[in-house]
Amino acid sequence: FQVLASPTPTLTGVAYDDFEVALDGRNYLISKDTTLNFQVLAGQRSSDFGRCPLHFDPSRWQGLKSSKLMTYNFGAHSCPGRDMSSLEARVWLPMLLSRFRFELVDVENMEVDS
Repeated sequence: FQVLASPTPTLTGVAYDDFEVALDGRNYLISKDTTLNFQVLAGQRSSDFGRCPLHFDPSRWQGLKSSKLMTYNFGAHSCPGRDMSSLEARVWLPMLLSRFRFELVDVENMEVDS
């Protein structure tokens, strides 16, 4: 038995009570026991999280709990690279720190070649 999975991470749940959702000036009734799907990509690109959701601006996530970010999702259809990227970070970062010397730079007095 194979299920066609969404190409983007999706959170699925069931409404535990009746409620209304207002969208574009209309109200929609969601009945109890209705299956709900949330496209994580659409949510993270929502203008509710910043003025320019398609522009890379990490500051829009400041103050947001990490549990609210669905970078890798979870469950059967989670990102297949999640474990590999975690392992890579645990190996790569210590190697980088041991092989190079880092120091703070005075950005305001720094000269940049064009």
